[in-house]
Amino acid sequence: MPSLMFNNNSNLSKFSGTTLYQNTEFEYDVYLIPSKNQNETNEIIQRISSRKRMENGVETTCLGIDKALITFNLDNDNTCAYAFVREKGTQDEGSGSLQIYNWCSLKRKYHDEYNYAQVWINDVCRITPPGTQKSKISPIKVLFILFEQLAAQNINKNDIYLMVEPNEYNILGPIYNNYGFTKVPYEDCKKNRGKDALVIMKKNISKDPNYDNFPFTTPQVAPVIGGKKRNKKSKTIRKRKNKRKTIKRRY
Repeated sequence: MPSLMFNNNSNLSKFSGTTLYQNTEFEYDVYLIPSKNQNETNEIIQRISSRKRMENGVETTCLGIDKALITFNLDNDNTCAYAFVREKGTQDEGSGSLQIYNWCSLKRKYHDEYNYAQVWINDVCRITPPGTQKSKISPIKVLFILFEQLAAQNINKNDIYLMVEPNEYNILGPIYNNYGFTKVPYEDCKKNRGKDALVIMKKNISKDPNYDNFPFTTPQVAPVIGGKKRNKKSKTIRKRKNKRKTIKRRY
């Protein structure tokens, strides 16, 4: 579904840098959508679609996200940010995307969409190329910090969400608990209901002064209240493309 967008009044849409977590330096690339140029769009498509790993002796694309699907999501404004994180000097990389959309609240006021929408973590994957050593600190942890601070500092959100397939909750639920996420009660989110219901989890977040120097978190000028509404309508999304998985494996 079409996503609202983060405030970005700079002339950049790709932000690269480093950050420290537990005295370990991590490199990041964050792309805010819409991209400012086609080269960056092509980078996103290539980097997400080329996430490969071995499963039962067969090389597969992580979460089944190929070039066609990632292009579809970009063309239809289904995402508002992508990020890639790795410990400096390693190839062990975590990546994922964000969507700002009201999947939970039954209330909908177009003049105040940002207050009713939630920020959703999607498409998360950790790739460690064969023959390389995993980082002691998972890059997914730092990826989540970037996402949390982007949501808290850029659009003043105090929580962040993700979705889990019901048949994967027994495995993934405890993992997300370790990242600070808790299960959302059935009655608190409409996405919990119906035959295609997913398990919804959320985490309370706040602005962390230790991470207030990210160039992509705080708008360069004061944002318009409620943000800029995107008028582009999405095409009908097939069921496969409407479900946004978060993590498919243990981290």
